[in-house]
Amino acid sequence: MAIPTKTYGDTLEGNLDGESIEMDFDLSAEGRAHLMSVMTKLYSDEELAPLREYSTNARDAMIMAGKSDLPIHVTTPTYDNPYLTIQDFGVGMSIDEMRSVYSKYGKSTKRGSNDVQGMLGLGGKSALAYTSQFTVESVKDGQRVQAIVTRNEDGIGVINVVDVSGTSDGNGTKIVIPTRRGHDFQHKAERFFYYWQPGTVLLNGEEPELLVTQERVSKIGARNYVLPETWAGSDVIVMGNVAYDLPDRRLSMKITERRNSIIIHFAKEGAVTFAPSREALSYTAKTNAYLDQIQKELVDEVKKSVLGELGIAKTHGQAFEVWARWVNQIGPGKLPSMSFQGEKFISYKDVSHFGIKIGAGRYNNSTGDYGNKVFESSRVELRTLMLPNVLVVLGYDNASKPTPAASKKTALYMEQNNLKHDQVLFFSTNPASPWTDDIKSVKWSDINAIKLPRNASTGGGQVGTIPVVIYRGGGSKSYYSRHSTKGQWDAITILDTDEKILYCSPADIPDYIGMINDVHATFPNMQVVALGKNRWDKFLRENPTAEEFYVWYGKNFAKMLKESLTEAELFYADHDDNYRNVAKMLATSDDPDFALLTRPVRTGTIDIWNRSTRPTKSLTQKYPLVDRYSYHGDKTKKHNLLYVNAVYNEGN
Repeated sequence: MAIPTKTYGDTLEGNLDGESIEMDFDLSAEGRAHLMSVMTKLYSDEELAPLREYSTNARDAMIMAGKSDLPIHVTTPTYDNPYLTIQDFGVGMSIDEMRSVYSKYGKSTKRGSNDVQGMLGLGGKSALAYTSQFTVESVKDGQRVQAIVTRNEDGIGVINVVDVSGTSDGNGTKIVIPTRRGHDFQHKAERFFYYWQPGTVLLNGEEPELLVTQERVSKIGARNYVLPETWAGSDVIVMGNVAYDLPDRRLSMKITERRNSIIIHFAKEGAVTFAPSREALSYTAKTNAYLDQIQKELVDEVKKSVLGELGIAKTHGQAFEVWARWVNQIGPGKLPSMSFQGEKFISYKDVSHFGIKIGAGRYNNSTGDYGNKVFESSRVELRTLMLPNVLVVLGYDNASKPTPAASKKTALYMEQNNLKHDQVLFFSTNPASPWTDDIKSVKWSDINAIKLPRNASTGGGQVGTIPVVIYRGGGSKSYYSRHSTKGQWDAITILDTDEKILYCSPADIPDYIGMINDVHATFPNMQVVALGKNRWDKFLRENPTAEEFYVWYGKNFAKMLKESLTEAELFYADHDDNYRNVAKMLATSDDPDFALLTRPVRTGTIDIWNRSTRPTKSLTQKYPLVDRYSYHGDKTKKHNLLYVNAVYNEGN
């Protein structure tokens, strides 16, 4: 027996004797049906496949027609228009081209060009992976062709030409695909078009969010972008408007130590090889060699990009802003050592300062919000001063931590000036001049000048002769810790006789503490005091309007709580969490209840009310098919609006 000789082409050469049998296709009806079924089912994502294939084909048509500066139009399905539509204004198809090219699996007019993406002759049939029927309408040189593409009973694709007529419309092709309920075309379209270039696509009449237009993205050289804080976990190669996820971070690991930063590389057409489905790269020698080349170039490209930006900077502050942004994106360990005007960039500065983390403190029942957490530090990482979530305050000369009042003033200042930061850093002077000369900051004097609303006083009234312990809020831990400086149970003798006084025995506090918390949260001016029962008679002689806490609570609390709620708060309390959670999404619907549920209310007080009185109106009672999960974005919102409006208007 002869031994074959291996070559590095596509054949085996040797001295084999015998017959050579050429492989071919089974062209019987059964064989054709099977082959077409296999080619139609290439795609693992049957929704993304037609979106990707027809969109890239549409883009190719625009390029071939010399209209690369104009966008294709893509419309995703809605409740009242359940069709995916992809339209271009390119070269169009004649009836002859539909017969000779579009109807043939594997035939393409674009195979010899690297200027366009489609070349396999398979994508034009990709809708059959999702549906058994879709329509094609194309205009070329004054002729309009309308056709319905279906699969016959043998599974073979069939183009049924419905009409051929003359028209004055411009050239172009429109694909219309009927969709099923529960689809995710909107979300997948947003992800797919994210990597397209500006001006190349309109999604539902608007340009979608694009990678290259985002401020947080930095360009590296001519074809690379670094994307921080991304939902993707691997690097991406984009070729012909199709993004291919790499199985690892082989590109970003070369130039970044940030695990949530990835590299997106835009390759020239034909630079890498992809699978027939175009759902993934094919890791041939050609593809791997290209990826190795990108790796080698990235380090130099980063240095060139940073130096290029620093060359434009005119001040140390501008230069540091450039450097800090790159550090935030790729990490200090991967950034080459650099200087500006002879001074080396620094990462840290030893400087005492204070900070406030907004909304990181203890929960407040009366407001339904979390408080702020104050901290102290002796060192600051300068790059953090450039982060969008950090507010820098200068002129804070106090040697101690900001007081609760200062914390409240800061939060109020941010609210009044529509600032969205979640961390505030306080410095007496610029922390690292000249590097931080240009940081955006506010003056402590402007914050400190704010007047806080005055709380009702618990002092200034009659001085009693019996020492009492008055409750000032803080929960069950407050009673046991008795830290009076934090507003807990304070041993005092001054009571405000103009406000309600309630009393109980210290022995009853562990049983009453939940009720006491609720009373204080909703009616903070009420004074709840604790004293031994043997002193109650004398206490009542000095405070005749005082009432025993538990007796008063049973008779009056629920009634007073309800009376304290506004009409808007009672309306809010009547609806369950599902209603409340989707209200913002459906505020513009025809049903006015959703808009009413978006009005500001004291959620903490309502929570207390709902413990005894459950909400009576459930979303599922009126709108059982509403999708309550907003992470689907605009798609969910549009479908819910259409559904709610239809149900509401039908009933009215």
